[in-house]
Amino acid sequence: MSRVRNAFWWAVAVVLFTSAPAQLVAAAGQAAGQTSDGDLKTLIRRAEQGDPEVQFSLGRIYEDGIGVERDYKEALNWYRRAANQGSPEGLRAMGVMYAFGLGVDQDFNAAVQWYLAAAALGDAIAENNLGVMCQRGAGVDVDYAKAVEWYQRSADHGHIRALANLGAMYFKGLGVEKDVVKGLGMIRQVAEMGDEGAMYDLAAAYKNGDGVPRDDDEALKWLQRAALRGSAFAAHTLGHVYLN
Repeated sequence: MSRVRNAFWWAVAVVLFTSAPAQLVAAAGQAAGQTSDGDLKTLIRRAEQGDPEVQFSLGRIYEDGIGVERDYKEALNWYRRAANQGSPEGLRAMGVMYAFGLGVDQDFNAAVQWYLAAAALGDAIAENNLGVMCQRGAGVDVDYAKAVEWYQRSADHGHIRALANLGAMYFKGLGVEKDVVKGLGMIRQVAEMGDEGAMYDLAAAYKNGDGVPRDDDEALKWLQRAALRGSAFAAHTLGHVYLN
């Protein structure tokens, strides 16, 4: 299952942004891909009144450029205001901005501190992101055992990407006694939930015969599913399969 795609680990951390509350998304016109001046003014007024959910939503709007010009600094401003009010989403978003250097100089140490603050409030995505930081040695020393702890906490809180990451740790024997069957079982569970990264991993396992009998047809099936779910890695691999 080995593969060289370091960008994947940061893509893991970007799952980072959960959806804003549905009513706020609707108000922002996300479904239509645009935000009217009236909608935006209404949201800003509510945010100025101190609503942390709206502040976080405004951060999303500016970070993603939903109906407005993308503005990372303005996104950072609203995420910080939400975080200052103890919003777990806002705290986590601040970690993401520092991890990726969006609207601020990249600073992994600061990112870890923001993630820790969000994780202390039970934010499952922040817990997963801390696992990534520990596994990659970003802002902290490489610590596979600690990464496993964070992935487990996040998975216990229902974050499926963390379950897949935990499965990979068992599969490879990183920070935990190697257990290919257990690890692959976790990855399969997440793949069946529709996670394209886990689908890709499962396809690789079948292709290479890692933990399962080698099965090219099963590998192709999971690779196709991953591509349909939007995995660029799977689509790229499929292109080579069809060309050859």
